[in-house]
Amino acid sequence: MKINFVLAYNNTNKRVLGKSAVEKIEASQSNIAKYCLVNTIKEMDKYEDLKIFVKDISDC
Repeated sequence: MKINFVLAYNNTNKRVLGKSAVEKIEASQSNIAKYCLVNTIKEMDKYEDLKIFVKDISDC
């Protein structure tokens, strides 16, 4: 069985328009959002057979 975990986030703040996904995360003023993203990746990374995808859907 193959399992994929996809985490999508949306940051439409005008001051981050045109920046890369990583720059948008770094520029986020929400420490809760940053913590949740980092913590989720750390927890999911424990599973060896799990592929993790983080997708910025701001431009969709």
